[in-house]
Amino acid sequence: MEAISGIWEFMCYWWFRWSLVTEMYMVEKWERITINCLFVVLFLAFWYFNYKVFLSFTTHLTSTLIWGRNDDTSSKNIAGNL
Repeated sequence: MEAISGIWEFMCYWWFRWSLVTEMYMVEKWERITINCLFVVLFLAFWYFNYKVFLSFTTHLTSTLIWGRNDDTSSKNIAGNL
């Protein structure tokens, strides 16, 4: 039970900090929900871009620069993902 209360206090502290930094405590509830949903959608879009595009590019780049592989198959995979 102590661990759950500690986690809850930690989350409340960071929610309080988030509200102060973004000044969400001053807006109405519907505005707060809308803006937080927008932040979540933007975060997921950035995460998806980094996962699909940037990760495949860096994988190809490191395999070429570090290991000296110049596969045509990996370049086809990159072109296929874009």
